[in-house]
Amino acid sequence: MKELNEIKSHIQLGIVKPVYILDGEETYPIDRITECFENELLSENEKDFNFKILYGKETNLNEILNECRSFPVFAQR
Repeated sequence: MKELNEIKSHIQLGIVKPVYILDGEETYPIDRITECFENELLSENEKDFNFKILYGKETNLNEILNECRSFPVFAQR
């Protein structure tokens, strides 16, 4: 839980790493961090083009690499 609070406080301060990989049996902390990304970092207009959640069992390496290589559309992130 300490890590969850630390990541959330960094996001709220604008200290954001290029990539986050969230993993674990519990979905609650992952959902809270994802909500924080969505609500704190992007405006409503930016979300459609620049916010992507990839689920491990539903994606493959090529899709992950393509998303990581893409540039933001009309946004800083």
